[in-house]
Amino acid sequence: MLRQENNEIDLESSITSTSETSSLNNDEKSVPLPGDENIWNKRAIKNTLSSFFGLTIVFGVLNSSGALEPDNLYYKSNNLNIMGKRSSVSSVDISWVFSINLFFLLGAGTFAGCKFDRSGGRSLTYSSCLLATVVMFCFAKSGHHLATFIVLYGIFGIAQGVLMTCCFSGLTLWYRKNLSTFSAVISLGGSIGGIVFPIFIRKSYAKFGFEKTMLIYAGVIGFLGLCCCLLFDDNSDCRKEKLNNEKKESFASVCKIYCRDTINLKYFFNFKFIVISIGLSAAEIGTSIVATYLTSYCTKKGYSKQEAYTFITVMNAFGVLGRSWGFIADKWVGRFQVICICMFISALANFIFLLAFGKHMWSMYLFCAIYGSSISGFLSLCPAAVSALCKNNDFGKKFSTMYLFASCASIPLLEISGAIIGDQTSSVRYQYFWIFTSLILLVGSLCYFYLRMVAVGLKWKKY
Repeated sequence: MLRQENNEIDLESSITSTSETSSLNNDEKSVPLPGDENIWNKRAIKNTLSSFFGLTIVFGVLNSSGALEPDNLYYKSNNLNIMGKRSSVSSVDISWVFSINLFFLLGAGTFAGCKFDRSGGRSLTYSSCLLATVVMFCFAKSGHHLATFIVLYGIFGIAQGVLMTCCFSGLTLWYRKNLSTFSAVISLGGSIGGIVFPIFIRKSYAKFGFEKTMLIYAGVIGFLGLCCCLLFDDNSDCRKEKLNNEKKESFASVCKIYCRDTINLKYFFNFKFIVISIGLSAAEIGTSIVATYLTSYCTKKGYSKQEAYTFITVMNAFGVLGRSWGFIADKWVGRFQVICICMFISALANFIFLLAFGKHMWSMYLFCAIYGSSISGFLSLCPAAVSALCKNNDFGKKFSTMYLFASCASIPLLEISGAIIGDQTSSVRYQYFWIFTSLILLVGSLCYFYLRMVAVGLKWKKY
């Protein structure tokens, strides 16, 4: 049964039919979290800042992939080696690099979700930040080889995925009433990183070259990771009983629990869980595809690299403004409704501006403004919407399971994108590509719209 409680959609009872679980969920929701009792709670704010720095590593780097694509893979083209031999790089090669990264980014959190729910995320946060820093330093020294580039970028994706799960899961232990607002706040790191990192890459690459640029980049990642680790607080007070029980359990029983709960396929027997997983996948993958190929599309249309970087910067700048959608969702509209509207707007912007008016400068700036503000709205709210499916102490498992679904969809969709574009010599192929990405985002919007219709029908209500 799908029910509406406190003007928010609640899908937990549709996942499990036992009255006991439903009763526990109601009791949990009646107990205010520290951040709801006092919005300026010091520990809650401290953890919010930690998540902000963590998501700057996760989404700031991801939002800069368009800047990495031409410089790190296409710079002088034949400077990049494949298995020790000089070779040019096709869009299919590029799609492999970013699809591997996105696959691990979305899927790695699966193995962190159960661990976070049972014993917190401190050790996971420390290890993922350290791994991200080490990999980036290695990348600076050996990123000229495509095979090494793919392996390192994949490992970096693992660090990003684990860190993302810790950041979003930790937030649900501090806020319930204002979860959408603070999800938008911590997601600001992705937009700010998307503004600063491409500018840095462009200027530093021209001045210092590939290796020194990546070394500085690694230093920045390390600093952000250090800030994230020092400020992290997963509200361990709420899971003292679980921690004590885990200490008493044998190693074999703990391993059995992790094997059982890490990938819980029974969630997918529920149709609504599948629908929201498809919607989440469309949101994450659709925007990642656009971010990956937007720069090469601009250069194909005759814009200079500097102009292409400017478009990325403008898009992420409007992404900062778009985080206000979280506040609007909490106060008036509701998170599901905002996601549905924003995804539809982004699909429409893709279809209209890039498909029909991509050669006009005014059209590109207008696209960046509309698209940037809309995608930041739904990307920051999609993780918060997952909380409608679960209790706080189960958030990590369901959140990571949804992202596992998204990771499995990422490789074929990114490969299809690369195949559609081909050798990047045909403008017509780019037209087909934008139709494809628009359809992905439209499917995501329809998924959230379906959940809205099931919950309240055609009535205009906050949920």
